[in-house]
Amino acid sequence: MESRHKIHVSERDNALQLSYPKISAGRTQFVLNLPDREQHEFWIVKTEIDPNELPIKEGRLNEDDPSIKIIDRWNIRDFKKGEKDREIVDLSPGKYVILYGRPDRLEFAKKATFTVEKN
Repeated sequence: MESRHKIHVSERDNALQLSYPKISAGRTQFVLNLPDREQHEFWIVKTEIDPNELPIKEGRLNEDDPSIKIIDRWNIRDFKKGEKDREIVDLSPGKYVILYGRPDRLEFAKKATFTVEKN
């Protein structure tokens, strides 16, 4: 099934860059242009809290914390060489944080935020 939106994610000046800071609700495909770091994961988290206040303890995200909802996550090594697109994710209105880093050291993960608005 086709996506309604595409968000391109890249790394620049040691920070994540998104092609769109706001999109409408619906099916969204993330197109990754990130360094191939085998131990890194890409997370999409829905939350109303500041990205620097995410519930990270001892390097790991507390996935049971009620202030966050994990929408999707995957390991970068799951991509085939040169493949950058990932499955389409259905996003509802709200605020989101993208994390890109080692799953055991997420306090050092690169972060970016975006908003999904009602249609």
